[in-house]
Amino acid sequence: GYDFLVFDRWGELIFESKNPGEGWNGRRNNNMHEAQVDVYVWMLVYKEHFDGKIQQPVIGRVSLVR
Repeated sequence: GYDFLVFDRWGELIFESKNPGEGWNGRRNNNMHEAQVDVYVWMLVYKEHFDGKIQQPVIGRVSLVR
């Protein structure tokens, strides 16, 4: 019940993880191509552990700098 997503400024999904221990490494689709320096939108969708109810998505922004 966990999905972490990162989108570019055009709304293209560039990262997805269903593993809470895995974070975004600043690359497009976890390959060798680095994402450009920019502002990205992240979204976390999860279910409550005790009742399995899907919670309201948590949304934020992150600035990628090198």
